Amino acid sequence: MGEPLIKLDYEPVAPRPTGWLRIISVGKFALIIIASLVIFVLGMYALNAVQMQSDLLEGQTLAPIGTIIYVVLGLPISIVLGFIIRPIVESLLRRQLRHRTITPWLTPALAGIVALVAVAFSWDHSPKGVFHKFLKIDPPASVSDFKCWWTTLPGDMEYAFRFKIDPADFDKLLVHHTFVEHTTPYEIQDGLRWVQYARRDISLPPTPPIKMYEYSNTQNLGPHQYLDVFTNAGRDEVVICGDN
Repeated sequence: MGEPLIKLDYEPVAPRPTGWLRIISVGKFALIIIASLVIFVLGMYALNAVQMQSDLLEGQTLAPIGTIIYVVLGLPISIVLGFIIRPIVESLLRRQLRHRTITPWLTPALAGIVALVAVAFSWDHSPKGVFHKFLKIDPPASVSDFKCWWTTLPGDMEYAFRFKIDPADFDKLLVHHTFVEHTTPYEIQDGLRWVQYARRDISLPPTPPIKMYEYSNTQNLGPHQYLDVFTNAGRDEVVICGDN
């Protein structure tokens, strides 16, 4: 016998199961799809919980809103991408995928796993992580006793930090923007209004702030809409409030 006259680019498709085998096959198919959707929803929920609030427990109360948006918009897109990618992969491999029918429905699970990994790497409450996330700068080396809080509102992310610092390092907090100094008690108290929402995580220093350095981005360019830096007379206790 010689070589076959026609060479198949793809492997022959196995015959479809019938009877009870078909019912079991369909059941397995449905369970895999459900599991994929559950992983996607959990990933989006965890991602929203971390993004919405510094406190994960509090973030869970706000996360369902963002999760619904992510699921409504992201789930169909991820499935469509699965159907688009499948023939590309098969073309590169020059054969059909073994479980090609279910493959596109696994894309949401992959997206959910990526979201969970992103949560694991983004849940950083260290001074360096938080300074980079909100202030886009490195924290001075002397920062200690660091506490942070943030919450996400529609179109806004409000945040507040409190920490101790070497007075010699205080000016390093002011070199990235042009700040206006305020010493009026009313202006200082009004600027600290966001701290009252973070009282469970942040309290005011024992020695109250006597100066506020205010930056306001009136043109709405860059990462900060406003940024206020408060300090006491010794310049060793700092509170920062801002809006990104």
